[in-house]
Amino acid sequence: MIGGDSVEVMVAFPQGTELEGVGFDGVTAGLRVNASAHAPLLCVTDVFDVASGDLSLPGRVNE
Repeated sequence: MIGGDSVEVMVAFPQGTELEGVGFDGVTAGLRVNASAHAPLLCVTDVFDVASGDLSLPGRVNE
């Protein structure tokens, strides 16, 4: 969900997964889909911008 100056992304993890100290960053990227029925694949083809500017993973889970 996008609102104001933030984006909320819901991600499912198996129950009991430890997420303390996990960091993340935001990027805008170009993607290509390999539509093969036998090997579907989503590939990053270009990275246009990194939210932190240096991929320092400043985002924290549940903050």
